[in-house]
Amino acid sequence: MSATITEADREAARGLLDPEVLNYYDGYDYQSPEWRDEDVETVAQVIADARGRPTPGGEERTADRLMPMEPPQKRFKVTLTIEAWQWKDVLQEIEELHAHLGDHGSECRSVMGGGSRSHVVNVRVDHDITEDQWAQRLDAYLAERKAERETD
Repeated sequence: MSATITEADREAARGLLDPEVLNYYDGYDYQSPEWRDEDVETVAQVIADARGRPTPGGEERTADRLMPMEPPQKRFKVTLTIEAWQWKDVLQEIEELHAHLGDHGSECRSVMGGGSRSHVVNVRVDHDITEDQWAQRLDAYLAERKAERETD
């Protein structure tokens, strides 16, 4: 049985569907999608259901812990999506993107399509993360994953 959706769940869903949030989490460049009410309700139901379940450690879920913990990221995260009709085109695109990334550095964002191949490049940089912080976040992430497996 599904949990009852509250207005707070709907507001949280609208926040998750915000283009800025989506751009941050998946690296694509959403401009201004027009979400249908059904989309908001679907996400709100997931939030409501998650709210009703305790965390793997047994604590009550709070708004900031409705979603599973994400794996930690190092300073640079580069997301490349390449599509092509032929394998040789994939390889050519990789070669050209190598040069493109070298020219543009960590500020690179690129979308190209048409012809026999296309690509999307997104680079996210966290200037504040240290190796020690990353290791601590990795330990926390792995502990949560282990706890989830033990409760399933």
